[in-house]
Amino acid sequence: MKASRPKKTSFDHRAFRWMAAGLVGLFLVRSWKTADPEVLPRFVVVAAVLGVVLLLAVVRTLRGKLVLDRSILRNAVALAWLAGVVVSAASILVAVNRSEALFASLRAGVFFVLFVVLVRLMLGNEGRVRAAAAALGPLALVLGLVGAYQLVRAVDTVGWIWRTTYLVKGLAGHRNFLVQTLLVTLPFAAWSMVVHRGVKRLLMTGTVLLSGGLIAVLMVRSVWVAAIVATAASALLGAAAARKRGASSARGIRRHVAIAVGLLVTGAVIALVLLGPSGRTALAQRLRTLAQPASGSAGGRLFLWRTTLHMVRDHPLLGVGGGNWRIVFPAYAGNRHMMRDIWKTPRRPHNDYLWILAENGPAGLLAYLAMIATLLWWTARTTLAARDVPSMLLGVALFFAETAYTVFSAFSFPRERVGLSVVVTLVFAMATALHLGERPQAGKLGRRPLLALTAAALAVTVAA
Repeated sequence: MKASRPKKTSFDHRAFRWMAAGLVGLFLVRSWKTADPEVLPRFVVVAAVLGVVLLLAVVRTLRGKLVLDRSILRNAVALAWLAGVVVSAASILVAVNRSEALFASLRAGVFFVLFVVLVRLMLGNEGRVRAAAAALGPLALVLGLVGAYQLVRAVDTVGWIWRTTYLVKGLAGHRNFLVQTLLVTLPFAAWSMVVHRGVKRLLMTGTVLLSGGLIAVLMVRSVWVAAIVATAASALLGAAAARKRGASSARGIRRHVAIAVGLLVTGAVIALVLLGPSGRTALAQRLRTLAQPASGSAGGRLFLWRTTLHMVRDHPLLGVGGGNWRIVFPAYAGNRHMMRDIWKTPRRPHNDYLWILAENGPAGLLAYLAMIATLLWWTARTTLAARDVPSMLLGVALFFAETAYTVFSAFSFPRERVGLSVVVTLVFAMATALHLGERPQAGKLGRRPLLALTAAALAVTVAA
């Protein structure tokens, strides 16, 4: 048996540059179709340049040989993910539209490969994990700036809230996914703010403030709920980890967490002040709908969920097949699926768990839940066993992101969005690499291992 290599913990600056460029580039490439007409030529130019860079990255990466450590595939998360891919492929047999089911299974397979490649890149190299975490900070900053710019333009023309859904577009395509991506990347911006100095700290401080403001004013209720639950769960985990490190470390950890939460709240308060009376009135109305689950879009979701449960009852084993929910849904909904503009042509039930259950059956949902539960458990254990404060805070950030994603997936469909799915896959890979980090590394990944991230992102973009 090979002796385990010492873990590399120094920050990998080259990895940070490549990962940050790859993540922001992916969102730019994916956004050009939804860009405003006046900026569309610029998006096309950026996409073309990035396409050439990504193509060169693929060519150079393929020159090397990928040698995998068996631990990457022989662990609970990878096995559960692979089981979900197999179940998705099996659902082709029962699907009404088999081409849609085939596409869904291929997409699931591509993301599994992306997960494996990312774990391989970071396994046994905590410095590279930290670089990946830091790379999510610039992405949050770019998304926040674009969202704020477009929101300001929207206010000048049509007023608040009821029109921001489709005006906030471009990098995320829709305000829900913009804010969801911000919430997932937010803890890593806060972590970077704590562990870095100088300009990086200043930029990440502004990112946390901006994210708090956008999360407040864009009024995505599922993100509000997810933020509250994730903050509470992460605070409990951080408190438990701090107690294990002694009084002096605990005080420092509490101070860092308090600063991050304080900045987030401050950003929200500043945004609420800037809203003006009409904006605050709209916000109050939005808050009241939390106590009225049968009203507005929430009522539409309840209808979709009930109809999906009828679908599940009639297809209890393998489901209706991947990608076939939208095809089968009209037969169950009757004329009611034309009830409002936003629900004219439903493509998913606005609940990832029900969506998986309906399309891939109980086995698919069980595999997905097992993967999520294992990741949360691994992250908690890694955080409690962290050797230093930055590692512990990174564990808390990972736990926050995983918890937030788990919560808002119950009210939306984030797994459909390629950009957000890539970010979440990176988060899952970081948590897995940290858990498996005590195992020995095996082999090398080509001459330019960090280019594998952009190569995998390109593969996901093409497949999607």
